[in-house]
Amino acid sequence: MNRDDVPGTRQDGDRRGPLCILHIGAEKTGTTSIQESLFLNRGLLAARGIGWPGFLGERNHKLLAAAALAHDSPDAAMIGNAFHGDRAAHATFRKGAMADLSALATAHDAIIVSSEDLQRLPAAAVWRLGDLLAPHFSRFQVVMFAPRQDVLALRRRAQLIRSGHVPAGVLPALSTAEERRFYNYAEILNDWSAVFGEGSVRVVAVGPGSAEASADSVALFYRTLGVEADGFAATARLNRSPDSASLMILEALTLQHPRADRLRGVLERRLASIPHFELPPVGRDAVYAFLATFEGCNEELGRRWLEGVRPFDTAPDDYPTDDPEGAIRLEAERRLHILVGEDEMSSAVRPLIEHGLPRIEPPQLQGAVTALQ
Repeated sequence: MNRDDVPGTRQDGDRRGPLCILHIGAEKTGTTSIQESLFLNRGLLAARGIGWPGFLGERNHKLLAAAALAHDSPDAAMIGNAFHGDRAAHATFRKGAMADLSALATAHDAIIVSSEDLQRLPAAAVWRLGDLLAPHFSRFQVVMFAPRQDVLALRRRAQLIRSGHVPAGVLPALSTAEERRFYNYAEILNDWSAVFGEGSVRVVAVGPGSAEASADSVALFYRTLGVEADGFAATARLNRSPDSASLMILEALTLQHPRADRLRGVLERRLASIPHFELPPVGRDAVYAFLATFEGCNEELGRRWLEGVRPFDTAPDDYPTDDPEGAIRLEAERRLHILVGEDEMSSAVRPLIEHGLPRIEPPQLQGAVTALQ
């Protein structure tokens, strides 16, 4: 594809070729539930003329993101989980996947590709993806669900803790260009617009502070695409984040038992079953400072893709004015004392009580992170 022949800028009258819908994220916006629904209802989608390319990944189409990366990119091996730097395997997969995609596109009016890994692609990989897809589609729609940046950051932190890591702080430091870009939706979508056309990009602001704060992610996704979902199998909400006290306990467990993956999962499920109240993990001033970094990009997001409407409110007042760490620690200790009376949990949680829930200072944190790598 020549850069002067951008697929998303084709004239509206050109409706002969199939439509490619690229759902690129963002992370932690119900993507797992959306992908589960698309997979479970792939037969009903096909009856509506919409193809689901399972050869790109049964539920999450990570392999398309990997195919778009340079063959020697370490991310290609990580995302693809099949190439491991093998140039021949990477090239073979690309060729075969595009042939399968062409056949699927020929048999349907549209196809849906869904992977939050697409959001992470650098500009060169987005151009490469355009080159790969252009021969098979005449129209494109790029769909991104965009949460307010503090919401995304806290959900990502929860996922890291659940995976056995100890994040450096509650909110990310944004110390690298790559990390800042991850939250800069306007910068990300500028690359996708350059390749597929400004008009092909569809942004939906979601989560707290947005107009769709209470929307179900799966229903919203189908509504955004104009897909009639009557008769579709229902999908439970997946990957709910633990509350702040549970995350503090899981962090402490990781510091004492870095490899206790099974125990971590058991403990997380048991903590979730204890009645509790939610505590925001960070104070209001820290959130304001974090969001100030993205004020300009959010204004651009609204101006270019949301008809001039600001995507999020600018006053997230659901955070406490004071640092909530003390209250979170008390709630965490309360739950540990509940668990210590249970035979299954006693040996795991008693050391956390005896040694105390550690306040993680920078030197300790660096040592813990190094040990986990």
